[in-house]
Amino acid sequence: MSGRLVTGRILRTELRRSAAGAAGLVLLLVCLAFVYSTPGRGPFWRDATAWTAQWGSLAVWSRFMFLLGWPAVVGVGAVAGLRDRRSGIGELLGTTARPAWQRIAAPVGALALAAVTGYAALLSVGGVQVAAHDGLPRPWWVPVAFVGSAALVAGGWLGFGIARAVPSVLTPPLLAGGALAGTIGLFLSTPVGDGSTPEGNVGAPVRLLLLSPVLSGPAHPWQTVAGRVSLGQAAWWLGLAGAGLLLATAAHRRARVAAVPAALAGLAAALVLLPGTAGAVHGVDRAAAALSCVDGLCLTRLHEPMRRTLRAPAERALAALRVVPGAPARIEEVPAAEPRSGPPPRRADAILFNADWAQYAGRDGDQLASAFVLGAGTPSCFGAHDAPDEGTTRRQDRELVARHVVAARLLGDPVPLQKASSAYGPEVGATAREAWLALDALDAPARTARYAAVRDAGLTCRADPLAALTGLAS
Repeated sequence: MSGRLVTGRILRTELRRSAAGAAGLVLLLVCLAFVYSTPGRGPFWRDATAWTAQWGSLAVWSRFMFLLGWPAVVGVGAVAGLRDRRSGIGELLGTTARPAWQRIAAPVGALALAAVTGYAALLSVGGVQVAAHDGLPRPWWVPVAFVGSAALVAGGWLGFGIARAVPSVLTPPLLAGGALAGTIGLFLSTPVGDGSTPEGNVGAPVRLLLLSPVLSGPAHPWQTVAGRVSLGQAAWWLGLAGAGLLLATAAHRRARVAAVPAALAGLAAALVLLPGTAGAVHGVDRAAAALSCVDGLCLTRLHEPMRRTLRAPAERALAALRVVPGAPARIEEVPAAEPRSGPPPRRADAILFNADWAQYAGRDGDQLASAFVLGAGTPSCFGAHDAPDEGTTRRQDRELVARHVVAARLLGDPVPLQKASSAYGPEVGATAREAWLALDALDAPARTARYAAVRDAGLTCRADPLAALTGLAS
């Protein structure tokens, strides 16, 4: 018992007084600065996949923060490894009978504990917000976080061991800079959620990319990290952690060579376990993506808490659309990412909406109902990420007018139309007024037929919806 007390006391001393104890604080500060330097605008805040939206996205985004956080831990580990050199007692300690592993057990233990504690604090900062947002706990995020902890421990120990093997004041900055260059370089070639790579970059072999501690942000809320990815990465980081320890405890150059087989063993195991194609890196959490339909509103299990916000606007939208022949009977969430090119999916029997509609939780009921009824319950025929030319822009403006005029007429509320007209410029506003007046000149059955024509144009994407609405050629 006394031995344990002594060990605990030594560990607490290391955490308080050595550089190793700073690893967790440095990690936490670097990662939070990374996140909050772009509040509401950076990749961490993207609507349904925000780092505080769900437990899975929290785990993945926390690994994305290792882009800066992991090199910082490597650097702190290297600083801790230079302690004997800085104090000038390295040669003296080398002459004692006490084994090297006993001398370094406390600092490397403190380094690992501090790094893991800092990571746990980071997850706690996000986890409190996920719980406040009614995030759905899913088990797959735990292995992702475990591998993150292993990567931090391995990075810290590797920095510690290399600094003891090469005891120079230049070692920490060079190691941290090299780690930063490595994480950024691998990230720039890492496939994003749909298997493509960031624009302007050429993808490297997938297994090589997965040796990085960094994970790309999720493409959609139901995206998971495959189990074999976590398993292979765990083998890799455990091998590097062992290599770092062997470097730290080696008393002479020949003994340091033993670190190489440890790293190679971890690498070999990782290459066997890791997938070789980008499509196998991620999966879909089918339980979280399962739909539940109540009163015509179908939501995934993941977004079930949104029902209290969307119920009334959905009921109002479906009621307004009942006058249109062939109107949809339900509003259904699509458990997939918005297409990176081309128009969104559409079906005649349902109004489909994307996961990014989570952002609408802050909108009022009138805005939500209007969004559902746009185009008589059809999505745009233009992709959100497509680069338009002059002709496409004109067609988009005409579609925009038709979609908003129909929604305003069906709901009997011109306010959303007025807001859209003012937002898109005077030409769009003038066209909207002309379309509104053209419908005023028709009787109710004729107007209903025009609404149905706009809906058909939205489902097929072949006709001009404004021409269908006004009866005038484009």
